[in-house]
Amino acid sequence: MKSNGNNPENQNEESGTLLPMEPVKRKVRLNPGGIVTLALIVAIIAVSAFIVKDIIKKKNAEPTFVITDADGTNQSVQVTPTPVPQLRPTAEEGYLPVFFSANTAEKEVAVTISGRLNQSQMDKLTQTAAETGARLTFFPTGKALESSPAMWQEVYLMGHEIESGGYDDTRYLAMDSAQQRGEAIDKAIRALKDCIHPDYELHFLRTNDMYDMDYLELHRLLNQRGVYGIASQSVNLSKQTTPDETQPGVIINLEIGTYTVDELCSFIKWLSEQGYSAVTMNELFDYGPNYASTPETE
Repeated sequence: MKSNGNNPENQNEESGTLLPMEPVKRKVRLNPGGIVTLALIVAIIAVSAFIVKDIIKKKNAEPTFVITDADGTNQSVQVTPTPVPQLRPTAEEGYLPVFFSANTAEKEVAVTISGRLNQSQMDKLTQTAAETGARLTFFPTGKALESSPAMWQEVYLMGHEIESGGYDDTRYLAMDSAQQRGEAIDKAIRALKDCIHPDYELHFLRTNDMYDMDYLELHRLLNQRGVYGIASQSVNLSKQTTPDETQPGVIINLEIGTYTVDELCSFIKWLSEQGYSAVTMNELFDYGPNYASTPETE
């Protein structure tokens, strides 16, 4: 008899009908090493995602800017994401603070003006300041105040701050004695008081030499006269200045003579376009005014 080609074990014994073949059951063997490797991969992905997220968060909260120091070198500065109570710089024992920048995240900067100004130049600067809402800090010499008192009184009445660049261009270190240095500081303070008001107080002195700020005797002489500290700067105006070179809280010095007044006015407008507010040194470092009232003018 011919075979029907079916396995007798798949036939129903009573009816002889064919039944479906049961699938072969295979045992799955788990590799312990593979499980560990998979777990490690998952863990690495999770940790990496957390790190990347944290980096992005910090980058957005604490941007880093490159600014140019007074000596022309670059440094990377990280902005504090929120203002802190200590806006002002600290100083070593016996020294007054040297003001380069304020610790703030607000888009505020101090624009300081150094050098000799005539009436026409001053009119252009103050007009630009009025258009942009800028409040400038000027560092005239005592001789400049004595030669044009009416001009400087008007500048003060406009809401700008007037400090001192010394009595003249003589370096303090070039003077022969502490007495001469003290007399020079007194002459600068007297010129400021005679011009603005007898009760006007000098808060910041800008020296004629970067090495003066490290001179301990000068700090002591200024401290004896109630001066808050020495004004320096974080950024010097450059024709290549970019937003990355300006950050919240910096002091930007604009030097008359190095650049034309038109160039300085353009820079002040540029700051405003970048969303920066130009405030006085007193405002930036949270000091009160040099004199509570307006000066008496004839």
